[in-house]
Amino acid sequence: TGPTTDGCGVIGLKDIVISENGTCWPDTVEKDGKIHDEFRIFYIREHLKQVAKAILAGVPMSGYFVWTLMDNFEWDLAYNPNSSFGLIYIDRENDLKRIPKDSFSWYKKVIETKTIQ
Repeated sequence: TGPTTDGCGVIGLKDIVISENGTCWPDTVEKDGKIHDEFRIFYIREHLKQVAKAILAGVPMSGYFVWTLMDNFEWDLAYNPNSSFGLIYIDRENDLKRIPKDSFSWYKKVIETKTIQ
């Protein structure tokens, strides 16, 4: 016989923390000076829905972290300047200016309201 389970997996599972979750897309500063990254919002929203579903099913989940706050040079993508994971865009051609993306405002609202919109 296999290991005993409690409906959430093997008994003894104490805690789950999702420490990095995000998606990499090349972002573009639009004419209005903003970055409209609907695909990132969709990606994070769908993951958060699954996290919520797991919590309601009794999975011991105590943390979720978006990867990442600001764009970085991602080693996995050969440090390509177009590897944009962040909720805040870093304009590498204009004095490293920071531009909050639409996903930044959306995620801020999720945190403030504790609802997935």
